[in-house]
Amino acid sequence: MKKSLLFLLALAGGVAFAQDKQELTPYSVVETDAFIEAFKRSYNKKGVPEDDANSVLADLKNAYRYFESKGEGKSKDEGKAQQRIVKMITKGLKARKRPRVTLECVRVLGEIGDAAASKDVARWLEKALDEKSIIPEWIEYGFKSMAWIGVSDKRSLDLVIKYGTGKHTDESVSGFALAAAYEYKTLKGKTRKDTFKTLAGWMQGTYSSAKGGDPKKRATYEKRYDAAKTNGLKALNELATYQLTDPPTAFKDPHEAMKWFKTMKNKRWPDYVGPRFRTKAKAAPKDGAKPKDGDKEPSKPKKDEKKP
Repeated sequence: MKKSLLFLLALAGGVAFAQDKQELTPYSVVETDAFIEAFKRSYNKKGVPEDDANSVLADLKNAYRYFESKGEGKSKDEGKAQQRIVKMITKGLKARKRPRVTLECVRVLGEIGDAAASKDVARWLEKALDEKSIIPEWIEYGFKSMAWIGVSDKRSLDLVIKYGTGKHTDESVSGFALAAAYEYKTLKGKTRKDTFKTLAGWMQGTYSSAKGGDPKKRATYEKRYDAAKTNGLKALNELATYQLTDPPTAFKDPHEAMKWFKTMKNKRWPDYVGPRFRTKAKAAPKDGAKPKDGDKEPSKPKKDEKKP
């Protein structure tokens, strides 16, 4: 007779409370393995409510984060438990008839950001994009999760650029891909520059065709540009601004973006860090001014100055 989900959770010592950024709930390896077993028995079982499976998934995410927070103090067993967590969650991507569980799996894989999940998320997203009728939430978080995990798998960024430049019959897909373009954990300077050029070029061409060109095709390009406009311009502004331009760029249309790029194409671009991963440090106040948050580390005090 199979053990019930509640019994497995009882073995785990009860459900851990939700965590926040300041305080992480401790998890043991034994406890974590019980949650893994609980999820294994629930993620693709029709008789178990999807909310129940997702509740266990939340504990798997929190356990992963707890082990990760230990840094060098993490034991080998805890590191292996993290690997088992990722492997189990990637199996949840195959529960296509359990859409809410599948959505939560892809979102959590992005949030924990383990590079081992990169290829699995990319494969899953490609299949989701091949469906006759796409599920918008799946596509949105599929792209975001790939960006949050990073470009350890080149296939990831290739997919973002491919679909961000209109390679899908559903116009909404480009908007989801372009939103992910500026969410990347990191991008090397050259990759950042090339990505900007490719996206700006496509948006400029689409914008021009929407405003002029063949009257018979104008409506098609207008619809295509409208779907990409908000996230596309956001991506261009973010890619152009971070530790590169001050004050921030504020392109109103792709023509402005390409005009700016021509003045910057021969310059060295620093590596890019997505908004989610930027560490903001408070600089020492000057002349009584209030400290401001910024991306750069605060300057070190002089020898005759005391640290704030």
